[in-house]
Amino acid sequence: MADLLEELSLKEREADGSARFLDGGYFATRGAFRDTDDFTHPCILNSDLEQVKASIDERKPYDGFIVGVPKRFADMSETKPSWLPKYLGIANAEFYSPDRGFIAG
Repeated sequence: MADLLEELSLKEREADGSARFLDGGYFATRGAFRDTDDFTHPCILNSDLEQVKASIDERKPYDGFIVGVPKRFADMSETKPSWLPKYLGIANAEFYSPDRGFIAG
């Protein structure tokens, strides 16, 4: 029965044997771990900007405020606050659900 199940199951993708993070030596090398383009961008919700500003001013971590947002919904314009790190965008909180995350609707 196990042989029949194995015969009928979907074939798994074969690994090519390369693992950049294992084969790269003692130093880090650039490269993508995924086979996809960057789909999301790290952002702060516009409703959390005041709290993030306070955390930055107090030199406290604000990692819990960072949300992965589809690139088309990430505001990376020059109008964002100068205190916000350049790699972070701003996202509209209307599309965020605490239970389900950012919902691009």
